[in-house]
Amino acid sequence: MAVHLTQRHITSLQPKSTAYELLDTDLQGLLVRVQPSGRKVYYYRYQGISGKRQRVCLGPCNVITLENARSQVKVLAGQVAAGQDPYEEKKKAKAQKRKELLNTLGVFIDEEYAPWFLVHRKGGPRVITQAKRMYAFLLHVPMKEITPLSIDRWRTQKHQAGTKKETLNRYVGTLRSILNKAVEWDVIEKNPIKYISAYKVDNSKHVERYLSSEEEMNLRYAMDQREQQLREERQRYNAWNAERGYRFQLLCDYDADFRPRCLTNG
Repeated sequence: MAVHLTQRHITSLQPKSTAYELLDTDLQGLLVRVQPSGRKVYYYRYQGISGKRQRVCLGPCNVITLENARSQVKVLAGQVAAGQDPYEEKKKAKAQKRKELLNTLGVFIDEEYAPWFLVHRKGGPRVITQAKRMYAFLLHVPMKEITPLSIDRWRTQKHQAGTKKETLNRYVGTLRSILNKAVEWDVIEKNPIKYISAYKVDNSKHVERYLSSEEEMNLRYAMDQREQQLREERQRYNAWNAERGYRFQLLCDYDADFRPRCLTNG
């Protein structure tokens, strides 16, 4: 519906059960949209270079005046006439603003990575807290300015202070994963530590470890519980066999040293 829009007319517009729009007869492309909630917003509607109809939000009617909306439409119409697309330009500006807001490692972790990680990965809170603690010196650094040299210096210092190579490999892997997501989500162009090599770890060393008294007690208890469950299952199975005249199975048990011994079930 097209009408001559005035400030008084816009103020008097009442909401309906569904949203509706009014086009301005004085300035092509200017319209006001009224939501069922009563919210009113100015838009500029135009046909883009590709021939597709686009619209740009100018602002809520209770924030900007009709005169201001008309001024914006005239500027945008000039851009369209010059071969530009205001919608695409606004989209690019929004994306650039997002990149600037998510520029530093700390903000990116808090605003984007942590919410995603907590939903899609196990051990989320612990991993996020650990990463922020280990890389506290980088949280205020723009991600694109993180360098392999800074990470190499950091892990060298940590290793000299006693941190194991395996642990450092895991920490660097966490940071690499965070930066990979930043690339995937178009926050940065490339991962600055993509090609950092992991420390070589000697996995040939055999370390013997003995169970503590508590661990041994827990293990024995678990085995006893398991054997009790197996005995009950065999007894039920043998009872089922007996009803049908089938052969019985032998029941197995273990002595105090966990040596198997067979019991008669009949």
